[in-house]
Amino acid sequence: MSSNEIKGKILIIDDSPANIQLINGILKDDYEIFFSTNGVSGIKKVYETSPDLILLDVVMPDMDGYEVLKKIKSDLLTRDIPVIFITALDSIDQEVKGLEAGAVDYITKPIIGAILKARVATHIELKKQRDYLENLTMIDGLTGIANKRRLNEYLEKWYKISLRKKLNLSIFMIDIDYFKLYNDTYGHLAGDDCLKFIAGAIKNSLKRPYDLVARFGGEEFACVIPETSYDDALMIAGRIKSNISNLRLEHKASTISSYVTVSIGGISGIPTELDGHFKMLERADESLYKAKQLGRDQIVIEKF
Repeated sequence: MSSNEIKGKILIIDDSPANIQLINGILKDDYEIFFSTNGVSGIKKVYETSPDLILLDVVMPDMDGYEVLKKIKSDLLTRDIPVIFITALDSIDQEVKGLEAGAVDYITKPIIGAILKARVATHIELKKQRDYLENLTMIDGLTGIANKRRLNEYLEKWYKISLRKKLNLSIFMIDIDYFKLYNDTYGHLAGDDCLKFIAGAIKNSLKRPYDLVARFGGEEFACVIPETSYDDALMIAGRIKSNISNLRLEHKASTISSYVTVSIGGISGIPTELDGHFKMLERADESLYKAKQLGRDQIVIEKF
């Protein structure tokens, strides 16, 4: 593996420290290794580390591997993580049971280093390919940013994380003011270029890799900004508005400015079970409506 290549992350869940040490010794040069010695803490570790692959022992006290796998597969946030069972149970029935439960592979002890490395490499590569193909369906073809499908999945993910950990979550809806008039005046090709410029300005305004900007539809964009307070959300919204203003995109048909402007509506706070991620989008859209009612080229961020 080259020094510039990002290492895949592997989580080992096994109640035997000796087995963990053995597997770590085999894989540590090629992967970033995390481990847990029981099912309960292992599930917690899945959320903390977001591994690319889980190596899971079947026979463990309190919560066995099948139960751990069931919990992993029942959650949207973790269900797509591939799991390989590693166990001393070598009967055909046990292997079939593991595969039917959702494991991608089944390796029996004693562990042979070359076989473990080969199978791990295969499933890591398969996951990379699946992620790549999945990402292709999540990108807006015109602007190159996330599309509405990606927005909905990402918001659902962060809604659940924020609910569980009691974290602040901010959501923006952004609309280009009088965009229909822009298209009528400058033509649809210029309109497409305008959308690309606006998408780039919004994306450049979000500083962290886990902040998401998506094209919601037409001339409307949305942002999911995790772990962000109300005051910080206001600051980010202001930065987006300023960066778009600095583009100086002429808009002589606008009734509020000689240049392209946007209206921004949003919500910020700690989600509750009563909200739901779709409801949060609706509330952000209601804030956007209020920004337009104020005359457009405005920001309305509300607490929830």
